[in-house]
Amino acid sequence: NDGTPIFQFEDQQNRYQTNLGALINLTYSQKKNKISFKNIYNRFYDDNYFVRGGVNNNRNQNVDFYSSFLNQRNFFSSQLEGDHQLSIAKAKFRWNAGYSLVTRDQPDLRTQQYTQAFGSNIKQIDPDDSRRFWSDLQDHTITASGAFTIPFELFGEKQNFKFGGSTIVRFRDFQSRIFRYREASLPNFNDDLVSVPYDQIFNRNNFGINGYVMDDFTGNSDKYFGISAINAGFLMFDNKLSDKVRLVWGGRLEFFEQYLTSKDVTAKRINVNTETYDFLPSVNLTYSINTTQNIRFAAFQTVARPEFREIAPFQFFDYESNYGVSGNPDLKRTKILNLDLRYEIYPRAGEAFTIGAFYKRFTDPIEFRLDPGSNADRRLYFYQNASEANTYGAELEIRKNMDFLGDSKFFDNMTAFGNFTYLFSDVSFPDATSAGQSINSNRPIQGQSPYLINGGLQYSTDNGLNATVLYNRIGPRLALVGNGEFPDIYERPRHLLDFQLSKRILNKKGELKLTFSDILNNEIY
Repeated sequence: NDGTPIFQFEDQQNRYQTNLGALINLTYSQKKNKISFKNIYNRFYDDNYFVRGGVNNNRNQNVDFYSSFLNQRNFFSSQLEGDHQLSIAKAKFRWNAGYSLVTRDQPDLRTQQYTQAFGSNIKQIDPDDSRRFWSDLQDHTITASGAFTIPFELFGEKQNFKFGGSTIVRFRDFQSRIFRYREASLPNFNDDLVSVPYDQIFNRNNFGINGYVMDDFTGNSDKYFGISAINAGFLMFDNKLSDKVRLVWGGRLEFFEQYLTSKDVTAKRINVNTETYDFLPSVNLTYSINTTQNIRFAAFQTVARPEFREIAPFQFFDYESNYGVSGNPDLKRTKILNLDLRYEIYPRAGEAFTIGAFYKRFTDPIEFRLDPGSNADRRLYFYQNASEANTYGAELEIRKNMDFLGDSKFFDNMTAFGNFTYLFSDVSFPDATSAGQSINSNRPIQGQSPYLINGGLQYSTDNGLNATVLYNRIGPRLALVGNGEFPDIYERPRHLLDFQLSKRILNKKGELKLTFSDILNNEIY
């Protein structure tokens, strides 16, 4: 907190990434029935090699660090869905069944560190941070849902009643294995090996009773298995009470089960077994002042549930970010009350002006916090429930055709759009107490920006030519939460400018796209 640097490092990184994707969608339609089969597959391959140099003032050392980070991810999703117009009561029935698979494979993440004490001429290997890491994750999701929509008349107006149910079942299996290099036998160890250069030190000839050995450093908490299920049912009414008033309201009942099994560092079995019921009501009221102006009010309850990674005791040190991450088996779900009020004007087709205000109240929000037991140069972050949090905000949105700038086809084809959101948030924690009462921590919610700016220009012609310029900026947001010893770390705002040019071809059955992203290339600080 006094501004003294703990460490000062500089990285040189080489990143390589490929992305392979495929999709196929099939639809069969006959009279009042339609069945669709949708499939998508993506494969991502990331290879990041970086070299780090600098000083660790906390340990009075110069540091040279090398890492090779390889990551392979696969995503597959298959959905079968149907829409049917029934003859009974003019009802509609829609159903869906699906399966998805996510895999993540880290084949041999390697780290290697050399240290040199201040005032010393000897640079030697640091065995504790010279490691190799393998991990394999598989996540399976099975979904099914069905919903009926029944029209009826009330107050001389057409109404709709909708009801249905759904289920989502997930399975996750995660395993990892860690090795580190250490001296095979200290009395017989050849001390000259500790200073061998990084690209020669682990040659085959340097292993043995006089050299190094691969030490299996895998911990008890380095694997976990989880399963969760959400079974839900809902009722919804879409009521037009008059020419000017529309009310959409209903409720959803969810039963959530989550089970995870792992071990802690002492090999004690950890079983997280959660069962909760949540009733989630929702009300949306629209008052139409006239054909171009609306006032909308919405109030609804939502939940945010912890992911498997957030409740697993597995601890992983991210060498690129230079901190560790650990799960917390004691996490609870977050309940969120949402209120939204907005005024809308639609001057003509394709144009809109909206101003609104919103409020969110979080009960037991999950935040990413610094572990009080962290060392100065070995920080550990974990997930923890705060007591409560609040977000207040206002939003302005506009979409306007630019034909008022001149009587030409060029301006007729151009549209400007943008939105501005201002937010204020605060959070309270159970470990910040005064006379037994939770007090405000006087800081925003982790990851929450105080403002958001989006804007753009779009030029579109009848022959399929489209050009779009997009601008984005977010306010300084709290990236990493500190404590009494370490200050909070914020992400500084940056200007983001993108450009996309597209053209419809092959009688508008195909399209060519050219995209330039992050043109300004502002520093990330």
